[in-house]
Formats: sequence, structure tokens, C-alpha cells
Amino acid sequence: MKKQPSAAFSGGTNVVGIGFGLVDKIDTYGSGANTLKPLTFSYERGLNVAVGPGVIGVGGVFSYAHVKWEEDFKVSFMYIAAKGAYHYNFTQNEKLDTYAGLTLGYARSKADWDDTFLSDYEESTGEVKVGVLAGARYYFTNNVGAHVELESGPMSNITIGLNYRF
Repeated sequence: MKKQPSAAFSGGTNVVGIGFGLVDKIDTYGSGANTLKPLTFSYERGLNVAVGPGVIGVGGVFSYAHVKWEEDFKVSFMYIAAKGAYHYNFTQNEKLDTYAGLTLGYARSKADWDDTFLSDYEESTGEVKVGVLAGARYYFTNNVGAHVELESGPMSNITIGLNYRF
């Protein structure tokens, strides 16, 4: 029996999400650091294009995190990327949306040191990054759900969060 695209994600579906990085790639360089784990905002739209038994989704993602020591040293991280994913119904559960895809974006880190005895210091670096991802969304209602996503991108390896579908 041929599986059909998931009712959880189809052409014309829009999904916005907010997520929190559980396993991140941000090194705190010792103790005493106040850390904001990666916070991620995302948007995805299902395309009305026939591509096998699944659905292609395109959108974007923005992530931010920072580490702060005491009052005077902070490192912040930002990632903004385009996202493309293939959604395929592995189960017959219409509340479950499973997908895999890629991100292509710009990752930036910024170090800022404010010192009253020495001169202030600020440095910023950035680079283009490609990430591979796999994830699943489960909808509790017609519009609200939760997700878990595994990604090889620059910020977090595992992200969990909430979604709103419209």
C-alpha cells in the first residue's frame, strides 16, 4: 500500500515554532558562567509540488545564545538560515509529522569584554554553515504541537519546542 503525504504537513501548511537547545555546542570555558541555551525561532511552509510520496517544506530559522561571566565578559552566538525539508508519513498517525532536510545559513559569534582597568575589547567572526537535520512534530490539537529536532548545525544538536500550524 502506497503511503500518502501526512495530514500533519501538506502543501499550503504553515508552521511557526519556538525551540530550546538541550545539547548545544557552546563551550562555557569553565565554571561561573551564566548561559542562555540556544533559543530558536522557525517558520516553514509546505509546497504544492508533487515529489514522490512526501511534501517539501521551505522556510527559515533564527537561533541565538550567549554566555556571560561576571559583569564584564560576554560571548554571543547567532545563526540565521534557510531551511528545506522533506516530510514523509512513516506512520498512519495523522498527528505525527516526520521530516529530514538541510539548512544553509550564516553563523556569527561576538566576544565583548568591558574592563575598567584595561581597554575594552570586541571581536566578531562569522561564516557560512550547512546543517543536516531530522525531526518530528506531534500535534496535540489541530493547531498546537511539540517537536524534537536533531541537527548538525552550529548551535545545538538536539532542540525541543512548541509549534503552531495554520
